[in-house]
Amino acid sequence: MQQIRCISSRDVTMITPSHHNSIDFELSNLTRSVATGNHISSRWLTTLMERQGITTKQIFDILHLSRSNKSLDTYLLNIALRRCCERDDVVSALKIYDEMKLSSSTRSDSFSYIPFIEYYGRKGDLAKCLKFFEEAKKAEVANVDVYNAILRSFIRLSQFSSVFHIYEHMKKSKVRRNNKTMMPIVKSLIAQEKYQDILDVLASEFSDNLQLDITLINYVLEAFSNSKQISLATDLWHNLKIYKIQPTTKTYNLMISIYGSNNIEQVNSIYSELKSSKYLNPDMLTFRSLLHIYKQVNFPLKMLEILEFMDEMGIPPSVRQYGDVVQKLVEGSMLPRARKLVNERMVEAEKKPNTYIFDHLMKGEYDCCNYDE
Repeated sequence: MQQIRCISSRDVTMITPSHHNSIDFELSNLTRSVATGNHISSRWLTTLMERQGITTKQIFDILHLSRSNKSLDTYLLNIALRRCCERDDVVSALKIYDEMKLSSSTRSDSFSYIPFIEYYGRKGDLAKCLKFFEEAKKAEVANVDVYNAILRSFIRLSQFSSVFHIYEHMKKSKVRRNNKTMMPIVKSLIAQEKYQDILDVLASEFSDNLQLDITLINYVLEAFSNSKQISLATDLWHNLKIYKIQPTTKTYNLMISIYGSNNIEQVNSIYSELKSSKYLNPDMLTFRSLLHIYKQVNFPLKMLEILEFMDEMGIPPSVRQYGDVVQKLVEGSMLPRARKLVNERMVEAEKKPNTYIFDHLMKGEYDCCNYDE
């Protein structure tokens, strides 16, 4: 009896010339191997299906080869569905989908419906999005990934009220939500300017044992910043400890920006907390925001402190930032400090003063001469 040997990706790589590593060439090698009685690793076929630049013909050639290899399964068919939809070849994807429905060995699962929901969402076809969503529910495979796909499509199609309707249905169906679920929910509420509802949803999900993600929190804080929802941002900031979420530098930056010149005490407190963190450091955005805020409230010495700390952190201030500090020092009757900043610190940093800086220095010198007279 002829012994059947399993051909793996390693074998094919070895026999494939590096100068001709094309999908067609590898398919040809694999087809010959199967024809001679060898068995191909299904993992190699899935890797080949994921190859960049694959054509529809090559997708179907891989499926045909998989049938000959007796290794065709739902996993490979789902990849084929997704690749066809990514190429906007929904006709070919539907052929594969229809084949899955007729087969008893390759039954569809949740990932068989997601490519169509996302495809029709991109194309603006709400009816067909819902058709495949309903088919997934009918097949009892509508898990969190299917729900997330329809939620994303609704956001793309600006069906914001429908998003919350799906979310409520999801909760009633006892489908466990995740942070990917929360993002479209939050986006829909932002679009409808229902900002308080965002905090209510986050609190509800936390009480239902969802570990909220800091990326989601930062997105909400950014929305609160853009809409001037200072009170709600403060509430969310204080809830981070309850939610057991560790802020990132971006979180601190957002809160500094939200409070701005309206609440210097809070800005100083948040900045101090960031500086004392064991795991985080201020970044360029932190310093840019602080310099802007301190400039607005005429705190030149605070601005000078920021420049000094930037040097310690190895973050070189820009010439414009030096100029803003010089301006406020001159306006605050601290001309000697302004001179020292330009003549020593900028020289050490190899920064060349521009017209903006010289104009403020000259104004300071002029004012000083007039005062002496």
